[in-house]
Amino acid sequence: MSSAIHKCPSCGANLTFDAASANVACAYCGSEFSVAEVESFHAKAEREEKQYQADTHGYHCDNCGAEVVTDNETSSGFCYYCHSPVIFSDKLSGEFIPDYVIPFKISKEQAQQKFKDWVKKFKLVPKGFASSEHLAKMTGIYVPYWLVDAHATVDIKGSGQVVSKRRSGNKEYTTYKEYSFERKGDMFVNHIKTIASDKVDQSLINSVESNTIDKLVPFSTAYLSGYFSQRYTLSRDDVKPIKDSKIAEYVDALIRREVDYQSIQYERNVRNYKISNWSYILLPMWILTYQFEDKTYVYALNGENGESFGQLPISYASLIKRGLMILAGTAAALLLGGAFIW
Repeated sequence: MSSAIHKCPSCGANLTFDAASANVACAYCGSEFSVAEVESFHAKAEREEKQYQADTHGYHCDNCGAEVVTDNETSSGFCYYCHSPVIFSDKLSGEFIPDYVIPFKISKEQAQQKFKDWVKKFKLVPKGFASSEHLAKMTGIYVPYWLVDAHATVDIKGSGQVVSKRRSGNKEYTTYKEYSFERKGDMFVNHIKTIASDKVDQSLINSVESNTIDKLVPFSTAYLSGYFSQRYTLSRDDVKPIKDSKIAEYVDALIRREVDYQSIQYERNVRNYKISNWSYILLPMWILTYQFEDKTYVYALNGENGESFGQLPISYASLIKRGLMILAGTAAALLLGGAFIW
């Protein structure tokens, strides 16, 4: 049989019932609560504990024996105590086994140096922004993606217009030409990527995701050792509308390349799309987050080709100092100029 111990919501010490006031009191911090309040606190704590247990899992570190706790999406990481790489194999089973992975090519030291070189270009970042303590927080993570190949059948007919202008003397001449076209056939659009996680800043990651797909290799858990990784949280059905939209954009671009007119009028415009192949892949990213004045800034670097994108905070103290230095320099120049004039 389990027992219940009520904890003080204010300080966490044990609560006892006070017969004189008919309330529950904390002897440590002096707080006092009604029985109804304590029951409400206890019920809330139980709900939060159940949610935590549902959202996390404990794993045994084979190196030091400690228990490593992780959420439902993380599939590899580090032991908090001995820092040994840990791979949560049950997160990489069945449908969650990736098909391919692009391994890390940029080391942590190289990623840190690229970050420092990037920061040097900006003069108004806070002091210590590129410190060793800050850079130590840079994390290598494999981000999940869905990769698809698509087949499109196209049957179009219409007319295209081309307008050109020329000037002769004071007169301008406009020429209108119209061309008929008809196209029918198959189009193949391959390697369309869509991020498969709602746990990361997609706009940031999309800025540095231009990996070379021919660098993909068959998945092995060995590539995850020493890095964090996430399994997908967005299923095929979740991303299919995004995929359909991207496929339509690619096909339209291919058609416009084939039918290259300034304006087009369609008599027949039939397009059908079908995804012919799905692959679940992992792409390497270095991520660094930075807190400054209650705002979080994020820097991302592609772990395969070194492309980077990020946001930088501005130190207004440095801005004011720089402004005063410019003002002082201008004043000195004016005084010196005045001395020469006189």
